[in-house]
Amino acid sequence: MVVPMMTPQVEVPPSQYALSLRPYIMAVVILQFLCLPGRFFDLLGGLCFLIVCILGYVVVWGKTPMASRWVICWGMICFMNAIFDTLFGTVRLMGLYHYSNMPGEKNGTSLQNERMATMINELPPWVYWWIVVTLIMTPISEAFGAYFSYKLYKDFTTRDDVGSGGPHGGYYTGQDAEYGGGAGTNPGGYGSFNQNNNGINSAPSPGFTPFQGEGRRLTLD
Repeated sequence: MVVPMMTPQVEVPPSQYALSLRPYIMAVVILQFLCLPGRFFDLLGGLCFLIVCILGYVVVWGKTPMASRWVICWGMICFMNAIFDTLFGTVRLMGLYHYSNMPGEKNGTSLQNERMATMINELPPWVYWWIVVTLIMTPISEAFGAYFSYKLYKDFTTRDDVGSGGPHGGYYTGQDAEYGGGAGTNPGGYGSFNQNNNGINSAPSPGFTPFQGEGRRLTLD
């Protein structure tokens, strides 16, 4: 999987394919919000995952739903967090299993290990399993977010209305009926494109008539 490292410079309306994926992305974002409280048992990891949830909310329920710029940002952060949460989650699950099976009394272990074992063994069962399920489901939800973001990125780069050759003419200026203007318009005169001259606007030449005007004679003294 290739992770897109740059967001598009123009914003276009979401395609029908992007809108068809919106219910699935909505389910992923809801799953991430359900995992969020359990992630705050690790403060730094919880803050990082909070950014993922906020971006997911903007993607699905923002002012411009399914905007390509926010979809790509959300997918990139999901991809990176999925890697770290998989590694750290595996270590924490191994630690939970280790300390939960460690006896509370002294048996040659260090004082810190005894305190950790006592704290974990005193947790209510529902809290213990809530942490376990959160550590498992968090990287899974982030992996799904990265996957759907990549699918939408590929859909954006292969659309006909981005770049030349689409229904917007020789060059798409980002103006659309739903995004502040008519298709193919160019307010302000920026980024103009002249198809007849291969993108080069020719300036009008000044008037000139040969063999006209006042002549001068060169004389030698």
